[in-house]
Amino acid sequence: MHHPDYIKIQAASALITRAKQLVRSGDQISAYHLLSEAMRTLQDIPQQSQYYQYLSQIYDEMGMGFYVCNNRDLSIEMFKKAISIDPNNLQARSHLRVASTSAESAPPQASPPSPQTATQPPLPLQGPGAQPVSPSFPARPQPEGVAPSAPAGAPVDFRKQLLMQGTAFEQMGQIDEAIRCYTELITRAPYNIEGYKRLLKLKPNDVALLEKYASALERVELLEELVEVLHRLIDLDPKIEYIDRLKKVNPYDMKIQEVEKDLAIMHIELQDLAFGMRTRRISASEVESFAENLESGEFDAAMFQRILKSGDYTQEQLFRIADRLFEMKKYNEASQALDKILQDAPDDVTVWLYKGSTLFKTGNYEFALQCFDRATRIQPDNVTAWLNKGIVLYWMERYDDAISALDTTLKYDPDEAGAWYYKACCKASQKDKDGALECLKKAIEKDPAMKRLARSDAAFREIREDKSFSVMIME
Repeated sequence: MHHPDYIKIQAASALITRAKQLVRSGDQISAYHLLSEAMRTLQDIPQQSQYYQYLSQIYDEMGMGFYVCNNRDLSIEMFKKAISIDPNNLQARSHLRVASTSAESAPPQASPPSPQTATQPPLPLQGPGAQPVSPSFPARPQPEGVAPSAPAGAPVDFRKQLLMQGTAFEQMGQIDEAIRCYTELITRAPYNIEGYKRLLKLKPNDVALLEKYASALERVELLEELVEVLHRLIDLDPKIEYIDRLKKVNPYDMKIQEVEKDLAIMHIELQDLAFGMRTRRISASEVESFAENLESGEFDAAMFQRILKSGDYTQEQLFRIADRLFEMKKYNEASQALDKILQDAPDDVTVWLYKGSTLFKTGNYEFALQCFDRATRIQPDNVTAWLNKGIVLYWMERYDDAISALDTTLKYDPDEAGAWYYKACCKASQKDKDGALECLKKAIEKDPAMKRLARSDAAFREIREDKSFSVMIME
């Protein structure tokens, strides 16, 4: 037979679940009564009960329920109760901060009778049956198309209020009201990134919303997130406008390569169809001419795709083209050329090193790591392969793995300054000051040019004020 406290908790949980269902159907008054009943059900459970620790989450849920039902006083009381039971309940602490800020901004109200003493659950002055104290806590959503106005006397941090409201409505299953809250938030605070994130979870394929989000990210210079949003826009609607915006943020993005490759191939096929040249091969002189034009900085994207598609080239020509494209920082095109070479020469270490470097330059660290791994398997004593592997692992913040790869580099070449330098970076990132200084000293001994790198390297920000570091990087 179950313990009486366990039965009370189960009964309260059932009442809260039912209250959520009532809120979804719009019956906030009945939901309020059930929440009050759940509160009374739990009030006799002693602190010594083995089930007492489970009450923190339940009181937090009740607080959210009272919040949606427009009773801020009871919501604050529930959040405080949840925190008193479990001081580490960060969610309850966050809810309490927002609810308290809202309550402080509201005009004075007569206190409602306590549900613990009332024979029937009371209907508070600021509860669901009365007019809301502030338009910030509407009992019903406003009509569509009407921009909500800022309430008089609203707290300065209205953003947290609207985020909390939206979260509460989501938990209660009132998605339309959650959308209204988040929409109001980004209307009143056009650069509130969290508001866009919450809204896009509910409307993931809304192109107009994604465009606004992209503009906000661009304004606040969150470029990594901007790239992700532009990717989503291109997947939904591959407009040239989105491609151009992506080029400005990251000219070497693989998505640009994919789209432009498709466009170039379409252009070639249409050209072939128009002039009856579908079966015409590329001559050796045309490939050579293309390579020579690259040397002078001229790049014909359509001809490049035609050459790759035709296969009318030698390995030496294609490697020369890839090398020049790499120098021109056309990393995506260089990667395409290297892929073609690897189809015929899958064990060419030099090509794998070039391929890994192009991927590293475009931020594709995981794939770059795979290329350098492949190079070390083909030629286990290749110093450059192990060094590059260590560098990529460092940028991936896998410091222990990076140090292991760099130690292998030094095993084959103890004088490799780059390996000592990046090992120092790893040690500094791990807060190992002595280890970082020791490795940096060896790097500078092998190559004094490492002083210049160390002066501005963010990896050493924690030890920059150390006297030993200052002396070490002096001219």
